Amino acid sequence: LLRAAHAHFSAVHRALPGEYAAKLALAYCAEQAGPGAGPSAYELFRAVHARNPSHVGAALGLARLALARGDRAAAVRVLDLVPDESRDHTVARVAALRIRAARLASGDHPLPGEPEIDAALKAIAAPVVAGDEAAWLLRTELYEWKLDAVRTTAGPPPPPRTWLRRGLPPPPVPGEREVRAELEQCYRWLARQRQKPEDHERLIDLSHAVRPQTRF
Repeated sequence: LLRAAHAHFSAVHRALPGEYAAKLALAYCAEQAGPGAGPSAYELFRAVHARNPSHVGAALGLARLALARGDRAAAVRVLDLVPDESRDHTVARVAALRIRAARLASGDHPLPGEPEIDAALKAIAAPVVAGDEAAWLLRTELYEWKLDAVRTTAGPPPPPRTWLRRGLPPPPVPGEREVRAELEQCYRWLARQRQKPEDHERLIDLSHAVRPQTRF
């Protein structure tokens, strides 16, 4: 199917060489197929982006290629080039915020530092997306990544010092309780918006699982 699609898109590109849609379709095919005889995905995405930096499809394509090689900074840079007046500026901005905070699948530094995640959280203090739920979903995702970063950078937990902690979760690391408290509030807010009981219960379960440990 991919070869057939590539052949059809190539025919369109030959007939309409300046058409963005054909270039982007060929770029996506090349991205999925890997290196081949024709232009690379980067060359095709770049050709569209060079002519129209506000085209979010080209920007997202270049960002995906950057992420595939573990280059977080390059992915964010190309998304930040989408101008404010573009109708898809919000899409690019949200994608950039998620990339700043997420754990990457590859690269020398797959996990961002806490300052990068805090910068993303600070950015969504002002309206980024339309609608409360969309903003809360983004906030929840960023706090999930921050909890991952806090726990990972702290290293493995020390062995329990007393028999009282045996069988219990490891003690919180510095900053973890605050992140868990914020994430718990996110899950609870989202749960209140759900109409289906099973969706509500799932989010409440997540809030219980992530809530800060109590002392006894």
